[in-house]
Amino acid sequence: MDAAAITELRGQLAGEAFTPADAGYEGARRVWNGNIDRRPALIARCANAVDVRHAVRFAAAHKPLLSVRGGGHSAPGYGVNDGGMVIDLNGMKAISVDAVARTAVAEGGVLLYPLDQGREVLRFYRDLCPTLPDAAEVNAALLTGPGGAPVVALLLGYNGPVAEGEALLAPVRAFGRPLADLVRPMTYGERQVLLDEPNATHGLHRYWRSAFTEQLTDAFIDELIDAAGRFSSPMSAMLMFYNHGAITRVAPEETAFSARTAQWDFDAIGVWTDAAESAGHIGWVRDFWARAEPHLKGSVYVNHIADDDRPEKVRASYGANHARLRRIKATYDPANLFHMNANILPD
Repeated sequence: MDAAAITELRGQLAGEAFTPADAGYEGARRVWNGNIDRRPALIARCANAVDVRHAVRFAAAHKPLLSVRGGGHSAPGYGVNDGGMVIDLNGMKAISVDAVARTAVAEGGVLLYPLDQGREVLRFYRDLCPTLPDAAEVNAALLTGPGGAPVVALLLGYNGPVAEGEALLAPVRAFGRPLADLVRPMTYGERQVLLDEPNATHGLHRYWRSAFTEQLTDAFIDELIDAAGRFSSPMSAMLMFYNHGAITRVAPEETAFSARTAQWDFDAIGVWTDAAESAGHIGWVRDFWARAEPHLKGSVYVNHIADDDRPEKVRASYGANHARLRRIKATYDPANLFHMNANILPD
């Protein structure tokens, strides 16, 4: 990637191109996970699909180590690399919506319980989830509460008329002895930023492991409660998202995404501020995961794959689709140019 070639690419882009000598480079190379500190030689911040085409052709011709960055949210930092090229899609935010007579109201919020009620809360949650209609969601989290003690949170949502949501979720809100009930009607926009602070803050250090599970056994719940009592950071958390409804009525082979059964997406996330403490917080996640993994499936939501997950986990996560995706990869990317990801090798 000589200077003349980069200058030529700049002239082709409606967006921007950054090298280490350019103002704006430091901000452009940073991603959400502060534990990732990489310095690419070139960042092509694309403004549209034509820019992407120019950037891909440049990469194919010059063959740098290549990353594709979307929102910069990848925990392993797949969207950035050392010494190579980044195709940055962060500026491409156009959305086309037919909004005629379409509105959305969501009822959502958070049921907080002290950790000493954790086992009964999570067992109640486990039994509740399979009864939920499509419009409802109940997710669970173990985290550190405002007072500094570990708590269990139930995150409730109903995408529909407020009265229906209140009636459906009333038994959940009546369960146990909650420390707080923050559930209220809110707009979709409010719902989307409900957990942003401090979780969405760029620059925090993060390490996570994740897997699907179709069961929340009593033994697994015991492991969760024990681990929550030993959080190494007050910003760390364990999360359970229940996947159900319409996605389970699509055949697994109809799309690349094969996780089409009702199940929980489980995440153990270490989050901290001081880079000098990284080893201890990463160790907390890995120690817990060694005990949790026997209770979980060998597959994962692909965007949650960690950089030290085994290759077998990538294959398992695509299921029977993996062979077909390898054939597609061989057709469109036989040289595996796009390999900074949960990689599928060409067949």
